[in-house]
Amino acid sequence: LQRSFFFLPLTHFFKQSPYIIDFENKSISTKPISMISIKDQLDTSKFDLSTFSFSSYGWADTVFYNDSQNEDFLSFDHDLRPAKNIILRHMAFFDRITGAIEYRFISLDPDTFEPIMDKSQGFLPPNANGKGLGFVEYYISTKTNLSHDTKVLNKSNAIFDSITVASTPNWINTIDAINPISKIKAHLITKDTIIKLVVERSDVGSGVDYYELYVSENGGSYKRLGTNLRRDTITFNGKKATKYVFFTRARDYVGNWEDTTNISNKLISVTPTTEIISSGNLKLYPNPTTGIVNIESPWEYAPAQIIVTDVIGRRLYQQKMGQTKITEVDLSAFSSGVYFISLKNEQSGEIKTAKLIHN
Repeated sequence: LQRSFFFLPLTHFFKQSPYIIDFENKSISTKPISMISIKDQLDTSKFDLSTFSFSSYGWADTVFYNDSQNEDFLSFDHDLRPAKNIILRHMAFFDRITGAIEYRFISLDPDTFEPIMDKSQGFLPPNANGKGLGFVEYYISTKTNLSHDTKVLNKSNAIFDSITVASTPNWINTIDAINPISKIKAHLITKDTIIKLVVERSDVGSGVDYYELYVSENGGSYKRLGTNLRRDTITFNGKKATKYVFFTRARDYVGNWEDTTNISNKLISVTPTTEIISSGNLKLYPNPTTGIVNIESPWEYAPAQIIVTDVIGRRLYQQKMGQTKITEVDLSAFSSGVYFISLKNEQSGEIKTAKLIHN
């Protein structure tokens, strides 16, 4: 007989994780399987044995669900007649001291309820179209004191009709105990009141699944704008002369939420206003700004110099603007106050100037 089975848990742990052991009577087998014994030894230093519970089990197109919790022993008889002249007994054992698990499937004679000795009469035929497949499932949590990146190993072995199948290799799960992080790294106001937020997020474990976005308007309470967000850029339609404060909260793939106890380090404030225009149609936005300002040139495809001065005329910053319509400049290092941004056309010498408020 050619038979195999394998072990399929998850790669990163949730608070309580399912373990599934699949087994198969391979299609090249010549006989059905009458009895199966599956054993699994849990690592008592890693698993919280008090959280163990049996779950579903099945074979072919038949699935049974166990609703009882914290049971250490299960036994069910399933009448397979008339398809098969078999009573199939399913038994499951768990030792909460040693962490030993055992499942048994036994084909019984319906008249005597004794194990069927005729090896041609078994409940699990050679696999064809899934008829020779089966599984068992249980749930368990790891101990809460395991450190991040702890490896949790597990393996199983099985006996099919007194034939021992080699143990599976160790399956390694990894503990993710570090919360993800996220932040709004920049914002851009276009067309007066349209705010674009660029969101960064990272996680050293299972990875960031999604994030939530919150906003406060004019000092009011925070409201959630959206959840299950995965985009890098979010567009928000605001109102002029209204102060908005945003923050994000990320969740990773195992359910860890970002720590927001010190939320002040995450806040970003935006106040849309009409952009200030002087000396022609030079445009600056957002204005006021907290650092990032977009300079929109009044000239098409003309190189220019960007010059930033303070109220007494001191030149504080200068950079070249290429042949683009809009250039972003980061003035985050500047202190709060009033500044003037001038754009000098390198071809004609013409200068355009607009006032900028830095909050």
